Amino acid sequence: MPAGDAAKHGAGAWRFPMVWALLSVTLLWVATAMAASPEARVDELLAGPEPRGIVFEVVEWDIDQLQAVMPRIEALVARVRARRPNLPVVVMSHGEEQFGFMQGHLNRRPQLRSIVEALHRDDVVIQVCGGYAVMSGYDSRRFTPLVTPVAEAVGALAQYRRDGYAIVAVATAD
Repeated sequence: MPAGDAAKHGAGAWRFPMVWALLSVTLLWVATAMAASPEARVDELLAGPEPRGIVFEVVEWDIDQLQAVMPRIEALVARVRARRPNLPVVVMSHGEEQFGFMQGHLNRRPQLRSIVEALHRDDVVIQVCGGYAVMSGYDSRRFTPLVTPVAEAVGALAQYRRDGYAIVAVATAD
């Protein structure tokens, strides 16, 4: 067999179908994971073995969307508390939306402030990315005292996962 035919039909011929199969399985897995709403994910978590806690990761990149997503998070926390009242709950915000937790922004949005205060009273820890705030030119002391800046949100999320917390991504709409 000529060398060209071996390359065309030989050792490398299996790669194309395998790559497509692997890509298809990966895309199916990602689509399935993304298709589950946060509400369905919380129900699934609460039906199985209890995680050490739940982190609701805000996945919005618009400061104005924080006011829209927080009522959903408040409802998810209520769902958790109804079945597991002592389960630790964290809200992690690490994009542009986190600047909605700054004192001046909350003062202009009483509904958002009310939700943040209610979550704080319910022992929900709200964290923001202090590193991103500094990189964006903000002083982390401008955040309301009801939230805690962490040095690096992505690292904190990874640590929560290693500590046995479940991470649930939440956006305004799925």
